[in-house]
Amino acid sequence: MHFRKKENEKPLFLLGLVAAGLLLTVLVISVSVSRKVTEEGVPGADAVLILQTPQAVKDNYQSAILALHQSAADTNKPLADVFEAVEKEFLSVRVPEETLDAHLAALFSIQKLNAESAAQDEVITREQLQQILAQLAGGAQVEQEEDAV
Repeated sequence: MHFRKKENEKPLFLLGLVAAGLLLTVLVISVSVSRKVTEEGVPGADAVLILQTPQAVKDNYQSAILALHQSAADTNKPLADVFEAVEKEFLSVRVPEETLDAHLAALFSIQKLNAESAAQDEVITREQLQQILAQLAGGAQVEQEEDAV
């Protein structure tokens, strides 16, 4: 007779038990996280998903450009700080679809003016910056008036 020696099956059983435990843990954690996200929403998503009407975007844009125009006229601020604030606002403000090209052209003009500001007088540079912002603000005002009519 042929007798087989019984193999030890305990390590294989323990390995299967550990794998099942890990799988169960991952499943429980993923379900709890998904419930938390659906109940509370994604953090910071409220700021990103704010829907505005086109008129509200135009109004916010107009007020931002006018504020930049006023801050550029303030001679108490250093010119470098003014350029930094203008560029930061230009890159962060929502732009109405109709003024995208003018906004982009103004941004490039302001960046060129900033690069050339070391060679020019500060007063002349401020005046040129104010002219660029006034043209942009004027264009936005004209479009608002056309929409009102």
